[in-house]
Amino acid sequence: MNTSSRVAVVAVLLTIACILSCAAADTKAKASVAAVHGPRTAAVIVYTKATDPNLQAEADLLRQAYTALSLADHDYKGHRRDAMHQTARAGHLLGIKLEGDGAGEAPQGTSDERLREARGYLEQVRSLFAARHHRALQHVEKAISQIDTALRVA
Repeated sequence: MNTSSRVAVVAVLLTIACILSCAAADTKAKASVAAVHGPRTAAVIVYTKATDPNLQAEADLLRQAYTALSLADHDYKGHRRDAMHQTARAGHLLGIKLEGDGAGEAPQGTSDERLREARGYLEQVRSLFAARHHRALQHVEKAISQIDTALRVA
């Protein structure tokens, strides 16, 4: 086998390894969401790690809140979406990216429970932010307010 053939084989093998690695990571991320909320049928939610490792607990709680909100039904007159937006803005201030939306086809009772679950996560974040991260705390407060309004109009 000549040098150009070897290079081509190595390139193909590296490409296959990259594809398999990306597929495995995507499957792992979807599995973690499905394990908490059951299988999904729609959009993928994008997460990134917090830039400050000391903020990992807050970042994880924001991710959980965002995921719960994304999987709730979409019939809350825009308040669920606004809560997601405020949660994503708080995450942005911590250096994490939260985006995407779930299927939104849950029965009303299940959907309301997901909003209450997200509110609980945000309450935990609020207590962790009590002495610091004033700007992020403002977004968390607004997200909680939007969830409360969503649950009243449902």
